[in-house]
Amino acid sequence: MSVLVDIRLQLAAVTLAEEMNFTRAAERLRITQPALSKQIAELESRLGFAVFERDQKHVSLTEAGQVFVRGCQDSLAILEKAVRTARAAQDEIQPVVTIGHSPYVCPSIVSALVGVHLPLYPALRLRMESRFGNELIHSVLSAELDIAILEEPIENPLTLVPLLTAPLHAVMSFDHPAAKKRSVNYRGLH
Repeated sequence: MSVLVDIRLQLAAVTLAEEMNFTRAAERLRITQPALSKQIAELESRLGFAVFERDQKHVSLTEAGQVFVRGCQDSLAILEKAVRTARAAQDEIQPVVTIGHSPYVCPSIVSALVGVHLPLYPALRLRMESRFGNELIHSVLSAELDIAILEEPIENPLTLVPLLTAPLHAVMSFDHPAAKKRSVNYRGLH
């Protein structure tokens, strides 16, 4: 059975997890503390498990709550990216492809990526961001990054596509067109 949780309840859980205080979380959400308590109770009822442990003075995440909140953060990031992309399409703005890379990736490779010119996409813009391995994986999963470049593959739920004969890999979501290829060149990343 699928349990759909509306955005209002996801935001309540994420905000409370960040604040670990009902009063401050309610203030951030611009609702009353009793309204937030009611939302969290509704969320936990729908899910069938406790997201938070609480008493009169303390709030903490349960183990299941930690997993759930991380998923909500990813879900909200993907929704935010979908809205930005749709607005860009409506305004006929060429989207930016965001490529994350490990700080250990050779600088000449990063420079080569930034210098890529695709004749079919003359207005395409690339934005590079440096992050560490696990952060890169999470950023691809949460749609903060379109692609991640790593020197060494790490355990992850994504598709790794070798870029060079050196141990350098692109990390992308399963539904990316290049994810089904054994290897890919620069043109295959768009």
